[in-house]
Amino acid sequence: MNPLKADTAKKAILLSELLLQLAKEGEWQRFEALLPQRDKVIAQLTTQQILANQADRVRDVINQIKMLDAQTHKLAATARQQVLGELRADAKQKQGISAYQKAQRRY
Repeated sequence: MNPLKADTAKKAILLSELLLQLAKEGEWQRFEALLPQRDKVIAQLTTQQILANQADRVRDVINQIKMLDAQTHKLAATARQQVLGELRADAKQKQGISAYQKAQRRY
């Protein structure tokens, strides 16, 4: 693999690993800020000319990034469900308070 592609591949993997770590920590704002940078690096990786003897290495890098992304997506889906659950619980709590307050006014 030529040095430019190797550096780009390494950077794409490192950024993907960092995104996964941020997802594990629930640092979604930092995650969202870093995601465009990682996507830009991946775009660079996929637009560079690949020599025949580099195809396997590039394929391995892409598969590694896909694996990291799958883990990240799973964490994001779990976090999303937790947030939705909290929002629903909050809405039910507000409905209960409102109903209680209305009942208090009536009596």
